Amino acid sequence: MVIIRVPAPPKQSFQKNRPISDLLASQIKHFQHIETKLDLTMPTSSHRIATENDAAQYIAQMTHALLNRTPQTPAAPGPTPPPGTKPRLVPRRAPTRAAKPAQGIPIAAAASASKTKKKAVKKKASAKKSSSKKTAVKKAASKKSATTRPKGKQS
Repeated sequence: MVIIRVPAPPKQSFQKNRPISDLLASQIKHFQHIETKLDLTMPTSSHRIATENDAAQYIAQMTHALLNRTPQTPAAPGPTPPPGTKPRLVPRRAPTRAAKPAQGIPIAAAASASKTKKKAVKKKASAKKSSSKKTAVKKAASKKSATTRPKGKQS
């Protein structure tokens, strides 16, 4: 396995008194949404977070609170049968599978549409060829009949 060396961040990359960037502001906004949704109370969230230091402290507190949160116990699945009775067993159904597409992936469907267009173009081209053949045959027949007609009875 190849070891990839990552250089340490420069010392000027974190400045405590620098105003927060838009990225940090959006991350804080998301954390505050989670805080209100989960009814967490953070002492830092009461005041305005304006600097990178404030943001770092708030994010550290939120991360600690989220990682150390006790999971809520799930509700009971339903009424339990009385003691001494066997629970009713319900057989499980096999999972249903979605129907597979007839050909390839969805992108291939667009390709098949172009094939039908090509076929339609080919049909039109062959129809033009056959109609041009018919007119050529008619012209040849008319020339032939013109040459075989007697000169006095031309119409």
